[in-house]
Amino acid sequence: MVYAGQHAGVDVVRITYCWYLTPDLDPAWPVGETGWRVRVHGDAPLEVAMPFPIPVDDLADFTPGYTANPPVNAIPYVVAARPGILDAVDLPPVTPAGPSPTAA
Repeated sequence: MVYAGQHAGVDVVRITYCWYLTPDLDPAWPVGETGWRVRVHGDAPLEVAMPFPIPVDDLADFTPGYTANPPVNAIPYVVAARPGILDAVDLPPVTPAGPSPTAA
């Protein structure tokens, strides 16, 4: 899954999600045991690994919130939305802190 922010038709920011069920991939990918890897390309390139500070055997107790929280926090917006088929562009930004300032 890729999201890109553009200016004048050119990507200026991009986020790519690569979810996997096993590190045993063919062809092999450089995946970490847990967490996220962030790469910044540009004048000051940067790469940061952010592993979860949780033992791998305990991840199942913590990680459901990482995927469940965004849709749960979107419930009030979905309930208040107009009838019909909508997508994320039709709803205000969903943030962990509640309604976005742009959601007014």
